Amino acid sequence: MKRAFKIAFSGAHGTGKTTAVNRFVEAALKRGFDAAANIESSRRCPFAVNEFGSGEAQTWIMMDQIIQETLLQNHMIAVLDRCVFDHVAYARWLHKHGRLTGKQLSFLETTALKWAYAYPYNIIVLLTPVKPPRNDGFRSTNAKFQREVDDEIRRIYVDNGVPALQLTYKNLDVNWLLDFAAAYLRLALHI
Repeated sequence: MKRAFKIAFSGAHGTGKTTAVNRFVEAALKRGFDAAANIESSRRCPFAVNEFGSGEAQTWIMMDQIIQETLLQNHMIAVLDRCVFDHVAYARWLHKHGRLTGKQLSFLETTALKWAYAYPYNIIVLLTPVKPPRNDGFRSTNAKFQREVDDEIRRIYVDNGVPALQLTYKNLDVNWLLDFAAAYLRLALHI
């Protein structure tokens, strides 16, 4: 199976991931790279999400993320709005608040680790919240929930030895990231 260069924009809700994904894809296409992005899975989920989520919701979201990442493998660069570790962070939060069972959490954690091992992310950009999330009619505006999910995402990366570039949307330089990806691709393709 062909494998795309995978760059994932990770972080809690309201950190600028979707905008960063769109900016990165636009810059890559302007430079002639074959790049495509996924659609954030949680917005398509048929179950309640955010702090009202469940094991069923997180499982649906995780599986949709994996399906979308698989479908993007035909491109040179797969630009991802979230990665599987983000979904584990939300699942851990839900488990701590009695909305997800230990068995469900274990399944999601194992699935995420196996997926990331089999189809690794080349770059993970962890975007840090700099302000409370705004009301867009979908995402939670609960700043405490946002901070707790952000803390959980960071803990997952540290506990599993997953490297992530920690930035804020404000100091994100998509052209620098694209230069990094291009250098990596040249090495991998021997060009």
